Amino acid sequence: MSFKVINSIFIMIGVVCSLYFVSAKLCLAIDRQAQTQTSLTLIQNKTVNLAFQFDPDRIAAAETRMWKAYYNRNIRELGFELIELLQEQFQLSAPDAVTVATDLASATFAFQSTKEDYPTQALLGLKSAYTRVKILTKGTWNADAAARAELDWWVKRRTPGHNSPEEVGRSIANLYKVLYSKSNKDIERAGLLRARAANIRDTNNDWPKVQELLQDSYHALVQGIQ
Repeated sequence: MSFKVINSIFIMIGVVCSLYFVSAKLCLAIDRQAQTQTSLTLIQNKTVNLAFQFDPDRIAAAETRMWKAYYNRNIRELGFELIELLQEQFQLSAPDAVTVATDLASATFAFQSTKEDYPTQALLGLKSAYTRVKILTKGTWNADAAARAELDWWVKRRTPGHNSPEEVGRSIANLYKVLYSKSNKDIERAGLLRARAANIRDTNNDWPKVQELLQDSYHALVQGIQ
């Protein structure tokens, strides 16, 4: 799920500080718009008792736009995209989507403002977000383990010597393992491709390539969790 949150996330989503600036009227508009979405694919994962809307291409496009909005400092667009994505993929109401995103924002602020003591500063927000989504979607993952796995790949992305796409990709795949209780080649590939997308963003801002890699990543994830 962080792959749908953030990520993105993506968390994905260590870019959700915008959520503090989203108005109630905007939330209502997003709520109405999300209710009209009919083109999403229903994925059921009996292993972890999940039923959620998961459109790999939609998520990849949204995550790309969120990354671009973040680096362009477009707070309004970033907040709109994240809340809408949470509603579409998790079927959350606008208030629930804002609450989850605010938890992620809290973790992101803490992570960005410190160079050490990451667990103390960022874990509370991440754990709260994963706990809320677990309750709202009837998930079965361990929220503390998910929060720690999420934070692990954030830290690796920042740590020289541990920030290669291969190592970061393994950490992302471990997060998926925690969330879905599965580990296979498709899930490993999903983690690696997402890490490569982030690395390309860092090195040359090739946005079409970033989106292409994210699409391949989320399609691999669907295969891995089915």
